Amino acid sequence: MELLSLQVNSEPIKYKEYCHSHFNGFSTEFPIYLSSVIDPCEYYEIIKSINNNSIRKLDTPVLNSMLTTGSVFSYLFIGLPVLTGALIGNKVIYNKYNKKLKKDLVKTLNEINNNPKIMEKNIQFTLIENKKTKRSIEYNIQLNCYVTDSQKKLIQQQKNIIAQQQIEQQIQQQTRQQQQQQQNDRRNSIRNLTRNATNPSGMNQSPLGRVNKRLIDGIPIDSGSPFNHKK
Repeated sequence: MELLSLQVNSEPIKYKEYCHSHFNGFSTEFPIYLSSVIDPCEYYEIIKSINNNSIRKLDTPVLNSMLTTGSVFSYLFIGLPVLTGALIGNKVIYNKYNKKLKKDLVKTLNEINNNPKIMEKNIQFTLIENKKTKRSIEYNIQLNCYVTDSQKKLIQQQKNIIAQQQIEQQIQQQTRQQQQQQQNDRRNSIRNLTRNATNPSGMNQSPLGRVNKRLIDGIPIDSGSPFNHKK
């Protein structure tokens, strides 16, 4: 048996100091190479249950108003207490919010880890805490599982397939970009030919200039064109 670890990332967190903090749970995207370890539907239900107990929003418009008011009137005596109240309130409220969120996440993960079905699969979920700022904290989940040699080999094969698919997608994207660039270059070349065919006064154009302009504008060459006469 060998230990395999991967990280389940949280969805983007919306955080603005003194305004709001929105924790949107964790990504339910299933790592395809884990299909030999856990069923995708079961994995989805696990992450979904974690999200149901953890997704929450904290909005503090009053703190934001206090900060604005205190900053504007900070040169007056009345502004300093308001500004101080906003600073202290921001620290207390958001620290309490993060503490409660972490406590609930740890509790939920412990309940999942103690589930007999999860224990049979030798899977364990651990919370990872990453402080981005003093009040903004990013939470991710580390999934640890023990796999057999055959499972490890299958997982590696699936990883190789995924890596090859990603390379092919990158090549296709680069090809599309090159084709688009070539089309743009051709259009620019035709426009330059049209401009060069126009005399300095801008009053007349050579037959080639008129034809090029009609091609750019998508207008069919009429029967009177010297390039479309009937023999």
